[in-house]
Amino acid sequence: MSFAHTVPLPVAPERWVDVGHVVLMDGTIATTRRTIARNEASMRITVFDGVAETEVLCLAGRDPSWWCLDRMADGRWLFYDPARPGQVQRVTPDGQEDGSLHVGEDFCAVQCAPDHTVWVGYYDQGIFAPEDEHGNPPVSAGGIVQFDADGRKSWAWNDTPPSGMGVDECYAMTLAGNVLWSSFYSGFPVACVRDHKPRAWRNTIDGARALAIEGEMVVLAGGYAPEADRIAVLRLGHDSAECIGVGTFALPPSTEPLCLQGRDNIVHIIAQQRWTRLSVRAAVEGVQQKMAGQE
Repeated sequence: MSFAHTVPLPVAPERWVDVGHVVLMDGTIATTRRTIARNEASMRITVFDGVAETEVLCLAGRDPSWWCLDRMADGRWLFYDPARPGQVQRVTPDGQEDGSLHVGEDFCAVQCAPDHTVWVGYYDQGIFAPEDEHGNPPVSAGGIVQFDADGRKSWAWNDTPPSGMGVDECYAMTLAGNVLWSSFYSGFPVACVRDHKPRAWRNTIDGARALAIEGEMVVLAGGYAPEADRIAVLRLGHDSAECIGVGTFALPPSTEPLCLQGRDNIVHIIAQQRWTRLSVRAAVEGVQQKMAGQE
């Protein structure tokens, strides 16, 4: 969409390579970098606000397969370590390991809230994983789960889902303040959790990978092929979400990575060293002008 704002991402320094990007609570981008030197194992985390890049962590001697998931409200960082499945590692702002959160395996989304809680969404492999030897389901069976800052489960969508709207796999997830919004397989409702009270709106847009919300307006980005480049604008009603217009964004070649993430009222698209921010307000304006041009 032409109403989006795009800037180039900083280039990794010599002997370093970008591992991945994640959008933080404040709307900046955290980039995980690792060294490509054979005799060195180091990681760096930088934060980019669209103008300037700042190095915030240098973790010497760490496994280069680590990557950053998010930053907590108190400044601690969350990392994924493939060597410790089911665990999310906490790191203090000065680079010291600070224990871990047991969030279960096969998670696909992690976002930290201002109230110091952590929300985690899961793939279907985790949601439908077998019970343990005592007959207890894994924590991932909750579909979308809230944890406190110490990793204790606070709430889970699948414990008390609205009728017929359980999470089979989390596709799109965002936080607007402390309020969680999501769209998930298989019904793909627009779903909200406010003060542990779930609500869902019926929705005809399947497969969205990112969600942004402002007032009664929702933007869903991504979808199943051939609609992977779709931007859909919806208006929330009493119990359904009406699609009022559809646009597209530029997809990278299939061999190039794509980061598509919603945070609050902005959809972030990171591909080919470029960062595009599409606000809900801009998306609404874009579809309105598109519709006016077709009249």
